[in-house]
Amino acid sequence: LVVNGPFKLAAWERGHVIRYEKNPKYWNAKNIKIDIINAYVYFLNNDALQDYYDNNLDAMIIKGNESNIPKNEIKNNYSGTVWYVQFNNSDKAGILSNANIRKALSLSINRQEFLKLTGRETADPALSLVAPEIIPGKEKPFREEAGDLIKDNDLQAAKAALSLGLKEKKLTKLPELTLLISSGVISEKQGEVLTQMWKENLGINVKVVTKSFGEQMSEMYKGNYQMAIAGWGADYLDAMTYLEMFDSSVQPNQFGYKNTEFNSLIKSIKNEADTSKRIDLLKKAEKKLINEAVVAPLYFLYEKTAIKPNIKNVQFSPTGAKFDFTFADVVELERTFETADSKFSMKTNQNWHKQRVDDLDLMLIDSVDPIWVTVSSFSSTGSTSELNTYVDMEIKSRLKTSDSSKLIQKEKVRINSLEAVKYQISLSSSYLERVIYGVFISTPDKVYKVQFFAYPDVFQQRKAEIDKMINSITVAR
Repeated sequence: LVVNGPFKLAAWERGHVIRYEKNPKYWNAKNIKIDIINAYVYFLNNDALQDYYDNNLDAMIIKGNESNIPKNEIKNNYSGTVWYVQFNNSDKAGILSNANIRKALSLSINRQEFLKLTGRETADPALSLVAPEIIPGKEKPFREEAGDLIKDNDLQAAKAALSLGLKEKKLTKLPELTLLISSGVISEKQGEVLTQMWKENLGINVKVVTKSFGEQMSEMYKGNYQMAIAGWGADYLDAMTYLEMFDSSVQPNQFGYKNTEFNSLIKSIKNEADTSKRIDLLKKAEKKLINEAVVAPLYFLYEKTAIKPNIKNVQFSPTGAKFDFTFADVVELERTFETADSKFSMKTNQNWHKQRVDDLDLMLIDSVDPIWVTVSSFSSTGSTSELNTYVDMEIKSRLKTSDSSKLIQKEKVRINSLEAVKYQISLSSSYLERVIYGVFISTPDKVYKVQFFAYPDVFQQRKAEIDKMINSITVAR
């Protein structure tokens, strides 16, 4: 929330970047180690991935091909979302009001195969309702303490439950059932896979009914369905966020589930002040829902994130903003940027980011101050006279821009055993003053031109750092 937290909103360039700065009025401001966060908006996943590869991003949610991201930078974070087959426990046909029939439908699902066939790569099979890892228990995560509550693809138990359910309903075979889904490639594939499993494993025919998402929600709230593919995400980090929606004593629920014992459990949980006893009651409530097959859990979603190894203690939140930098810190490191031919390279600190510019070999921009550096190359015979010619042409061209512009420095130097000429030009006009600080470096086949552009005051503050960058330049032979 951009109100009184550790960071405040400093700028929002709509459609491009949101800039946050450390909030000096935050109660714990002295322990906030990050000064500036730039959050970039991307419309294409590949652009975000490319910027991460180019060291222009420190953290991102991965959407797309992760194969080029180092494995130690990838983390799986449970999102708090569980997807399930939602049964109408009060369906008008009276079929799914039978717990054994619901159990049969749930136990006959091969969740591992379901995820594989539907392309859900960032998910784990759900054998319970409360999501793993993020929900606290007594000493360990709630899910770890409570364990799995059903067995995946338990065909023997599924067939036994179906037989008992048919007997209780005085039926020899189930009539055709319906599965309500929302339109879309993923939902439609999920409906196809589920109906095929029920047909093959139990001989049950299920018709898929496809609606828009809004229409699906409307039908479910009205109770005009038998089964539906639905999900729930955590509103807060407690098991109750998954359980209280089944309480019919407060308001009718779209599950058609009405159970006074369960309602009493929820009331007891809300009134229990002892944490250990409360968690035991939460486990009991979840177990009751799963034992009665009020829903058939399908999978838990997680999100893959990539975080650079020098960014420490970033928290991932399943509720609200995904990244929490309250406790984050940055370990200083050097980055190496290379030109496309991979011969030229220069080391920088982490503030510098690569820009894609077609007519330059390389362009870097600093995220703290308005400084940028460009790298371009020219074919060369490797002669000293040619190096000096390029330098003189550049200086002459720059000085032509204004009568007030002047050459401050020009000297021959050697940079990592390569012959070079360093120069500084002050550009002045009626509306702008700027420093160009550059170097030409000669190799047997190329001359590289490296130029830094900055305002005079910024240049003076950062000159030592810029010199360090220039002196780090290497060119592979």
